Amino acid sequence: MLIRKEVIDRFDVYPDFFRVLEKDEVALKWVFDEAHYAYLEAPFPSLWKEQLFTYLSLFTENKYCVLRHAAFLSGHGYPAGDRDSATMKPAEVREFLLMPLPGFDQYSAHLAYLETVTGVNAWPENDKSFDDAMFFGAVSVFLKDGPYSEYKIKFRKIFGEALYSRLMSLLAFIQSAHFWTEINAEELVIEPDAEELLRQFPELEDTLRERYEAFLRRDRSHGGAVYGSNTQVLLQTLATIEEQPSLEGGEEFDLGYDMALRRVKNIIAAARKLLT
Repeated sequence: MLIRKEVIDRFDVYPDFFRVLEKDEVALKWVFDEAHYAYLEAPFPSLWKEQLFTYLSLFTENKYCVLRHAAFLSGHGYPAGDRDSATMKPAEVREFLLMPLPGFDQYSAHLAYLETVTGVNAWPENDKSFDDAMFFGAVSVFLKDGPYSEYKIKFRKIFGEALYSRLMSLLAFIQSAHFWTEINAEELVIEPDAEELLRQFPELEDTLRERYEAFLRRDRSHGGAVYGSNTQVLLQTLATIEEQPSLEGGEEFDLGYDMALRRVKNIIAAARKLLT
């Protein structure tokens, strides 16, 4: 199967996530195309993307995604499909997984830093303050936790419409991947390299479950909608991307951006049929 070869070429492994979709070749192609555009080719640092995917996967009941992406972080496969990406030591991955969700004050501090950043055309290199602020801002937007509306406004000002759309596409794909793992939970098998993390840190599985349950308690205490199997959050994220304008004749035309945006909107139309 051609897609199997493409997946292995990009990741150096064949995640079970794709295997369970092989029963429906149309769905498999759709999901891989979405992954290619929104995740693998998103113009952000590969390790940053992989860390974001891993951390956000903490807040799902099914632990397949967090273990698979934690394995990528530790060098079992290529982070975000990039063979040249930096990786993390297993102990660093464990520490990263145990990092608590920021409080409102921490979110606000990162947002205040972003207020000092003017418009950029590409992700700044070797700027940890920017990396961290963008990371926790993306977490805030994804989970609707903290000042997420302010973050979205600031992201658009920093990046402009094209890069903002790519960031929202990445978040939408992560949510979509979580959705697929939920509906295929009984068939998914955690790969041996991901299980190795649990063998190295036997307390990790209980800790991850406790983190998810603590998040649910925190979310309920703030009156929010519980994440997990709730597809409303995904629909709202998709709607944000769907609202992005195509470039018309009166504007400076960017064929690559316009074609990519139209492709994303086609994916969204297909996703909406599944989710509603």
